[in-house]
Amino acid sequence: MKLNNYFFPDYSKNSGLGHFYRCYKYSKLIRKGKIYFLYKNKFKPNLTKILNKKGINSIKFNRNFFNLKKKIIL
Repeated sequence: MKLNNYFFPDYSKNSGLGHFYRCYKYSKLIRKGKIYFLYKNKFKPNLTKILNKKGINSIKFNRNFFNLKKKIIL
């Protein structure tokens, strides 16, 4: 079974980047499976570069997220 790891950094203009960087640091500790960052608002371009450099995928989180064909265990 492939293991996927999902992070939801609650990121917005007003909240700052602290939660994003804590999630990012924790994601670097994970050795198995793919890592996904879920977001409501679009990440800044420099944050997207950081994620892409480390092979981390990002997915837009909306109410249709749970209707994906893949089974997701959160």
